[in-house]
Amino acid sequence: MRRINLLRAHGSPRRYHYTKGCRCVACGGQRAAYNAAYYAAHREQGAVRAVAYRATHREEISRQQRDSRLRRQYGLLPDEWDAMFAAQGNGCAICQTTEPGGKYNQWHTDHDHDTGLTRGLLCHNCNVGIGHFRDDPAHLMAAIRYLQAAS
Repeated sequence: MRRINLLRAHGSPRRYHYTKGCRCVACGGQRAAYNAAYYAAHREQGAVRAVAYRATHREEISRQQRDSRLRRQYGLLPDEWDAMFAAQGNGCAICQTTEPGGKYNQWHTDHDHDTGLTRGLLCHNCNVGIGHFRDDPAHLMAAIRYLQAAS
């Protein structure tokens, strides 16, 4: 029987390292069983390490989550989002305010719900306003006529 160095086989992240357990020929699944037993026995220690890591890397994690959400929901790279924001004058595309507002104080990426295309970056109030008018220009024009007639 051929001997295999398991540490060497599992040291290569590209060929043998799997997060859900090993499927390599080198250990025949023994590594997965070992990992499951280890993490079950050290659950609290892992939780403490995770909390400490999140506390010290809060901004980095927040940025990674934002970048991931932009790619997943809108198909935008972070540089594209930043360029769009700069093209708008670093403010809301509608009211030009430089404060995003809202509970989380973040800009909203406005998009067409039918096509999925990104239209611009909005402050909280403008995003909510467009949402209340159901993204319908006819409703917005009716509101404009109403306001003009009342003044």
